[in-house]
Amino acid sequence: MTATKTAKAPYRLGINSSCPLHSVTLAGHVFPRTSEIVSGYGHETTRRKVQGTVVYLSEDEATKLRAAVAKACATRVVRFTPKSAKVYATNTPGFEPMESDAPLANFVYMVREANDPSEEVDYPTLASEPIAEPSKQSRGR
Repeated sequence: MTATKTAKAPYRLGINSSCPLHSVTLAGHVFPRTSEIVSGYGHETTRRKVQGTVVYLSEDEATKLRAAVAKACATRVVRFTPKSAKVYATNTPGFEPMESDAPLANFVYMVREANDPSEEVDYPTLASEPIAEPSKQSRGR
């Protein structure tokens, strides 16, 4: 029996520039504001900042990751304070909402890559996309 290789496509994961954090980790993946493309070596090394980061996922992996990230974002807020910002889970005991809280989904994006990484792009966040309910088959028992 031979295993078939599933085609993987590049997906850009990140948080937009309006997020006060440098990165968040959701569903085992880091969503950075920026990353660097490093080329050359020694004193000829160059670094080019790009939005987010690129990961290679199959269509099935991308669907599962998007669902997991959407589920995590549904219960997370970014709390702004005069000196910092933090991510809080809204489903934990003792959580008290504040006016400065903003849904994490307003900042997180995951898109199939089709752009030049050096271009500044206003990627749609998860908050701007409808969140699909997981199918009964994919729910845990």
